[in-house]
Amino acid sequence: MIKNILTNLGSIFLLVNSLYSQELTPTHKHQIQVGYGYNSFNRIYAGLWILTENAGTIEGETNGKIKNTQESKFSSLNLSYNHPFKERGSWGASFTAGYYKLNYDLTENKNYSHRKQLTQIYTLTPSLYFHYLRNKTLQMYFGAEAGILYYKAKAYDTELDEQVGNYHKIIPVFNITPIGMRLKYKFSPYIQVNIGSRGWVEAGLSYQFRQK
Repeated sequence: MIKNILTNLGSIFLLVNSLYSQELTPTHKHQIQVGYGYNSFNRIYAGLWILTENAGTIEGETNGKIKNTQESKFSSLNLSYNHPFKERGSWGASFTAGYYKLNYDLTENKNYSHRKQLTQIYTLTPSLYFHYLRNKTLQMYFGAEAGILYYKAKAYDTELDEQVGNYHKIIPVFNITPIGMRLKYKFSPYIQVNIGSRGWVEAGLSYQFRQK
């Protein structure tokens, strides 16, 4: 048992040592990433701010009964740009866009109506990342971002064919990436875990413009 543990630890040590021995300095000036994030964070986060506002019919009415809710959504399209500085750092910015459509029936004071709500959430955040591993095979990094979130929602009464609610708000937002991974190639897939505006899990493709 102990022998197996020591053997495994030795193998891990040799692998890590091999990876670090292959470390390279950045060979690109610009990196663009396009990805999709599983992103419930932005809506929950924005909803906490909305609770402190009088948002009218947006995010549901408190005086009526809501039934037969149906939602369709596009969680988060993520675009980002990074530029390296020194050996391990990079700065840049990211943009996310999420879209949500909610249909529901509202009964209020014995009046019935069918409602449709359209919600859009956008974020723009400058970023700073640290690449703790960069070799011939793999790049690994962590970082943080802080910027703004724009929330916009409109509600419509489809029976009367009129708008019954309109709400928008700009609030501060953040993102922390504890771990991210990218392959070495000029055109490569990437995946990263987030806490914040870019969604809990994000994956996509990245492209590097090489130095001449």
